[in-house]
Amino acid sequence: MLSDNEKNLMRRLTYDEKLSKNDDLQSKISELKEKRNQLNDEVRKFLDKRNRINEEVRIMIISVKQIKASRDKYNSLVRELKEGRKILDEELKKLRKKDYEAAGYTSRKQIPKDKINAIESEKTRKKRKEQERAHNSILEPQSLGNDAHSRMMEISAKVDILRTDADNSQKAFETTKKEADKVHVEYLTELKKKHFLVKLLTKERKIRESKEEE
Repeated sequence: MLSDNEKNLMRRLTYDEKLSKNDDLQSKISELKEKRNQLNDEVRKFLDKRNRINEEVRIMIISVKQIKASRDKYNSLVRELKEGRKILDEELKKLRKKDYEAAGYTSRKQIPKDKINAIESEKTRKKRKEQERAHNSILEPQSLGNDAHSRMMEISAKVDILRTDADNSQKAFETTKKEADKVHVEYLTELKKKHFLVKLLTKERKIRESKEEE
């Protein structure tokens, strides 16, 4: 909305001054329109970039949740297997102690290395092999769990970077949108001035043409 003061200023202009003012307004309107459109293009680019990044983050978070579920499953299995191995460790320890005592030794440190296997009973050897199998059964799920955790950490780090990029795009979007809106308001103001001035020129032109006919 134009103020009365702005309208009165334009009314006071001569016809030629109004024509010149109209040209100036048209030039300014064209410049503002071009600037506004450029800013709106940038706004859309920042918005598209932010949305694209957010979609990438969404997909990555789903992937992290899936990998976490897999990691937790492996870790749970490892804990279960370790509990089983711990029982076997205790059983093997007791059997070996009996074997050492039967051979006249009170601890493993007293036994020469080349005689350790010889004094083990058949029951102890079977238990040792069982314990070894239990130990080996832990290695694969433990490795898979560690790999899953590493992938989780890697993806989470990428998510943090992307979120920062998304935040920056959002800030750029907001700043540019604010500037575009400001230019648009200025564009509309100048357009209103031009419309009012055109009305004045049309009115004066009719008066001039009427006088000429007389």
